[in-house]
Amino acid sequence: MSASDVMALRQAAWRERQRLGEDRWRRFRIANRKRYGGFAARGLPAAASRLLARGKAPGRALLLAASGTWEAGIDAGLGSRPGEALDLLDYVRAGPDPAAQPRALFDQAWYLELAPALAGSRWAPLAHYLVLGDLEGRSPHPLIDPRRLRIPGDRLTALQRFLMQAAAEGIDPHPLFDLRFYVGQSDELAETGENPLVHYLRQGWREGRDPHPLFANAWYLSRAPGAADAGVAPLLHYVTVGLAAGADPHPLFDTAWWGREPRRAGPSGDPVSDFLRTAGRTRRSPSPRFDPDHYLAQAGHDPAAAANPLLHYLTVGTYLGFSPAPDFDEAAWFSAHPRAAGEPRSALDLAVRAEPASARAAPPARDDWAAYRAEIGPAPPARRPGLEPQAFVVRRGAPTNLAAADRLLARHRLAGFCHELAGAEEARALWAAGAADLPFLLSWTGPLGAEAREGLAPALTAAKALRIEGRPALLAARDAGADLAGFHVLARETLPSVRADAAGPGVLQARLERSMAAAPLLLVEEWETLAPGALGHAWLEACANAYDAELLER
Repeated sequence: MSASDVMALRQAAWRERQRLGEDRWRRFRIANRKRYGGFAARGLPAAASRLLARGKAPGRALLLAASGTWEAGIDAGLGSRPGEALDLLDYVRAGPDPAAQPRALFDQAWYLELAPALAGSRWAPLAHYLVLGDLEGRSPHPLIDPRRLRIPGDRLTALQRFLMQAAAEGIDPHPLFDLRFYVGQSDELAETGENPLVHYLRQGWREGRDPHPLFANAWYLSRAPGAADAGVAPLLHYVTVGLAAGADPHPLFDTAWWGREPRRAGPSGDPVSDFLRTAGRTRRSPSPRFDPDHYLAQAGHDPAAAANPLLHYLTVGTYLGFSPAPDFDEAAWFSAHPRAAGEPRSALDLAVRAEPASARAAPPARDDWAAYRAEIGPAPPARRPGLEPQAFVVRRGAPTNLAAADRLLARHRLAGFCHELAGAEEARALWAAGAADLPFLLSWTGPLGAEAREGLAPALTAAKALRIEGRPALLAARDAGADLAGFHVLARETLPSVRADAAGPGVLQARLERSMAAAPLLLVEEWETLAPGALGHAWLEACANAYDAELLER
């Protein structure tokens, strides 16, 4: 089947999903207003709420029942601490107990963490929120942003407004919860009118329904430590735990890449929210695999594409055959994988999901390295004449993709690869793979003698070998000089070595700085598991700090 035929089938399936999604949204709005609208019409005045709150357990139970926030059908807590939900009177009597779960869209434990003064009271936290917490600007749940929902002078709290009005109006409670997107996946919601966020927290995430085009439940659960065992919705875990840990919410959102510079973190501290807010203005990509400029050249003057190129690609462009980067052909990928043509995901999304979690970080999808360098600033000058710090990344085995390896060095301004060899056979494979075409340093760990001389001989004439005093440098045992004539032998154990082993950019930067203080030449080991951008960010920041320190010493 040709690429055009596959894309035609893909577009037909997409248009049918669009039609179905619009119909579901229309029916949901009608059903939702029938289900919740009556509470808004007969909502309690503030004075009546305060009066009931003074009635202790019986009065506060009546307050919750009349508020429209209590739903008897909820049988488990919807907050960040899983557990069975209590009946109304039992919940009120439990007071400020973090383990007491209400039958409501309310995160008890999270609310108490932000309102520690309640710990010594008899307040049921949900009742406190309805009477006082909302007026103080508190949120009832990590996935509800009151600023999106509150109307000055309205007698409804942000939670009540979301349940009774805003959901039907399409006002999203959180940047990563898209109501229309979520409702479009569920015929059940179109029939029942249940609040979409309640549905997602209660069961939707277990059914595989993603809350936003940029949040992938299955992806997050498979990669965020502890998420699969937490027993709560993936998005809730991300907002309360994963975000601070630097977890990635989607295959095409690389948190380390987006936040590799402090100025990218944004005022909210939430990288995805900051990206959604600034993508159209900055045209920055949250993934080294996605090139906004290349994509926009295909999308033309579509305002939605200009507002957020990546979001447009995930929801529209993939079905029109727009490619995310110069070296990734959307239509060709689906032509090679025709069974995936009906998937509601992009080709690049599917390709990244197919990679093992331990796969090496892919190089950026673009070849515009000059633009990347301009974005992160000029390279730091040499600390001293001829002694600019150099880092070699340790590699075991012959490179399988020279172009990708070369781009890795260029993107992170690394000096080259340190190839570890144990015998002549490994050396022959290395030279046959073209390793001499890239800057390199050799480390010989095998026995010395004729085999070593034979395996290392090509390095003597290689133009891109690291040379010291005119001779190619070689790491070996301290007493190897006599057996390896022609090389400038360095004792392997005296050269600084930094283990990356999945460290974050800040930790890695500190390790690099400590090693740079000992010598300008150092090795980086176990770097393959790092997130894209982490190594480059740490190395460039370490170089800049070292140079600044040198200036202060002069």
